[in-house]
Amino acid sequence: IDGTAKALVSHLVGGFPGFTSHIDYERARLVLYIGVNPVVSHGHNIALPDPVTAIRALRSHAEVWVLDPRRSETARLASRHLAPRPGTDYAVLAFLVRELLRDGADQDVLAGRTIGRDELAAAVEPYDAGHAAEVAGLDVGDLHDLLAAVHQAGPVAVHTGTGVTMGAENGNVTAWLTWVLMILTGAMNRPGGVWFH
Repeated sequence: IDGTAKALVSHLVGGFPGFTSHIDYERARLVLYIGVNPVVSHGHNIALPDPVTAIRALRSHAEVWVLDPRRSETARLASRHLAPRPGTDYAVLAFLVRELLRDGADQDVLAGRTIGRDELAAAVEPYDAGHAAEVAGLDVGDLHDLLAAVHQAGPVAVHTGTGVTMGAENGNVTAWLTWVLMILTGAMNRPGGVWFH
């Protein structure tokens, strides 16, 4: 009940309706938590028995960004916290995807392992920094900082939680855009990214 967006998108994109993805915490360079508070939930399906210690250890070699309207316990440990309006995470992700398609996407992955690139580009085209910032209630500079972190990191590992999947609307598109972001940065089933079994 609390994760239907994840199951749907996992099935549509990955071919299996499960949540059995695992962040490669040892080699990750950028982890993005969206609408999830692993300090309290202990990582939900990513199983962090001691989340405070794990996130502190992660910060020693990676940036940890949190997108959450609330300054959660996890946000307090993060490198950066952005507080978009509830239900608008998709706009931030659409901005990142738009910019990566223009410059920075893993071209080998795009050419050999994806379909629908033109349709995707058309769907995210309206989400330049100004529009995404307006929708999400964020500062344009914060979006550019996040984009710079994505460019610097390479693979981006993303984990979402009930803040996304139990939202009143946009949960499916947000979950889908997290997959798109990971695919474009070469994070799916690659070191430093997310293992999808």
